Amino acid sequence: MKNLLLAASLAACLSPLALASPARAASPNEVDVASISCKYLMSASKDDAGTIMVWLHGFFAGKTDDTTFNLESFGKSAEQMGVYCAEHPDIGVMSAAKTVFAQ
Repeated sequence: MKNLLLAASLAACLSPLALASPARAASPNEVDVASISCKYLMSASKDDAGTIMVWLHGFFAGKTDDTTFNLESFGKSAEQMGVYCAEHPDIGVMSAAKTVFAQ
């Protein structure tokens, strides 16, 4: 049930992100996450920032074949991203996530 609620919440968040994104990919419904800066992440709505963070978590977890999602560790990583991005607003979120998720 929690998985279903999480999936529904994520789906609801994707539409606003696609409309408010700083850069779009080939179609109007795609977002080039590599073009999102920490500054944008810090100024995004809570829903959009959460969507970006979940995408980043999944992207980097996929690189290591990690199929688990730990809400506690995700929350800590999100907090660390917030601190890192506040200190480095001009860095892209992909670079920031590489640093934060490697810790």
